[in-house]
Amino acid sequence: MISQTKIPSDAAVALVANPERADAAKVAVLVQETPVTSSSGVQRAVEWIAAIKSQHDEVDAKRKSFTEPLRKVVEEINDFFRPALDALKQAEKEMKKKISAYTVESLAKRDEMLAQVEQTKAPEAREELIVKADKLAPPKVAGMSIRETWKGEVVDPEAVVKWAIEKNFLAFLSPDPKAILAYTKKAGRDPGIPGWKAWCDRNVAITTSKVKS
Repeated sequence: MISQTKIPSDAAVALVANPERADAAKVAVLVQETPVTSSSGVQRAVEWIAAIKSQHDEVDAKRKSFTEPLRKVVEEINDFFRPALDALKQAEKEMKKKISAYTVESLAKRDEMLAQVEQTKAPEAREELIVKADKLAPPKVAGMSIRETWKGEVVDPEAVVKWAIEKNFLAFLSPDPKAILAYTKKAGRDPGIPGWKAWCDRNVAITTSKVKS
């Protein structure tokens, strides 16, 4: 059951807050105008700080006397709605998982087929593979986007160096993961460098305002 709490009027809050605001303003001016130039001045300043902190706590307690009852009401209302919100968030998460799983699988099959294109010399066979690969790509749906992030790691430095020498990639003679990753991202695929393991993380993003039903 939601607590029966009345929202205080501006006048009621002002009646308590305004004197505190005026007093705090005077304290601020007094501190601004008071120099600390001696040992006794330091002692006095420390005493003032203690007094200011105590005053701060007193003012904050008065503020909370107004806000705490309201905060409890907000928490109680949130408790009523939280199960519905949590269920909907979980439903969205699960559906995204399903879309992502299908998308990743489809793109992996497409990428595998496109890789065959590079190894196929006959123009007609290449064209046929490209057409088949296009059909494997996930559908373009308004409001859905696929974010790709290429990642990789050097698993065999010697193999990378050997490949770099053969291909005259001097920048890779000292295997720098960042440089090879940049090369991979630019290629937009696994460049097939021996000793370099590359993979693509794909995430599905839904923009509600762009979804058409």
